[in-house]
Amino acid sequence: MVENTINLNYIPDVKTYYNQVGNKYSRFRKYFWSEARKFIDWTKTLYNTNSKSKFLDMGCGNGLYFQITTEYDSHGIDLSEKLIEISTKRYPYAKLKVGNVLETGYTDNEFDIVLTVGVFQHLTNQEQIKFIQETIRILNIGGCAFVSGMCDISDIPEINGLITFTNPLNYSGVLELIQTYQQNKIIEIIYIKKVQHSVIFLIKKI
Repeated sequence: MVENTINLNYIPDVKTYYNQVGNKYSRFRKYFWSEARKFIDWTKTLYNTNSKSKFLDMGCGNGLYFQITTEYDSHGIDLSEKLIEISTKRYPYAKLKVGNVLETGYTDNEFDIVLTVGVFQHLTNQEQIKFIQETIRILNIGGCAFVSGMCDISDIPEINGLITFTNPLNYSGVLELIQTYQQNKIIEIIYIKKVQHSVIFLIKKI
């Protein structure tokens, strides 16, 4: 007897996938994740919102969180041309570009706030490490980054009818890197926590 299994580690092509399902994805992605919303609200207590602090959504998708970052100089980057097209139409005040979150092209110490929701599960362990390095590189001194990704969803083949195609996520390499950065006094770890099926890293560059 052959057991029916779904290989969630198979990634056909993340960019192609989101270009194909962009409209459907955008219809479902219309609610703020409470943890991300709390982070953005928290940053508004840290920064003078009249000073146009620079905010970046890495893997911005359809630009959902730009609705609540209008006080900031908002930027976004995503691999999918389709999602950037949708986001540009919805939020013309945001500065958006198609690009790779592992090599963003932004300058060192450019952003005060960096948000990442649901990108990690599309990256290999080595890419996750490179992603953290890139995030810290572009984060300004005193700036904060919220980095999250799904885990423990091997029994969930689909979310809202979309493929999860999640890589094995133990985050051990990322955790080791972050701890090394903290020991070297490059960052401060605000917290690391697991919420539902996700892991969140909240860090501050010092």
